[in-house]
Amino acid sequence: MKKIFMGACLALMLCGSAWGAGPVTVSTGGALIYDPFDQEAGEAVKLEVTTEVLPNVALELTGLISGRFDLDNNLSEEETAVSVVALGGKFMSDSQKETRGYLSLGVGAMVLNADDDALADERRSGAVARFGIGIEHDFSRVWALRLGAGYSQGVGGTEEISFFDASLSISAAAF
Repeated sequence: MKKIFMGACLALMLCGSAWGAGPVTVSTGGALIYDPFDQEAGEAVKLEVTTEVLPNVALELTGLISGRFDLDNNLSEEETAVSVVALGGKFMSDSQKETRGYLSLGVGAMVLNADDDALADERRSGAVARFGIGIEHDFSRVWALRLGAGYSQGVGGTEEISFFDASLSISAAAF
């Protein structure tokens, strides 16, 4: 999953600069994941790569990797880690303003890794649909702070998984 995400990040950066799209922005930070069914929370690392393709519209690649926590799933009764890679669109209120709101929609892949030695296969994957909202504030032409919230719903092999996430990240314009 990490190799897929890193390869997709590289492709997005190269394609974005080849299209003559806006600057490529890389955001990284921490996230809190909340499972509404089990009412359990866990921590995660979030990485986003974004390039503006039209005024106020960007292409966004999101990666999220959680630590192990008690997530309601039918793979295991033990703690489970979640990895998500999603590609989608980001729609901004006004990309030229210092502070702006955004809405993001995407689809991708989700992988569950159970911490259960009793299982023959501790891993399962499926698709994911993501929805997010947030606000960004630019501190300079390069640095920004992003506060976001999202909802992810598993599809197929991960259909029983749904969670909310709240994240705080720092962004840097790469080129």
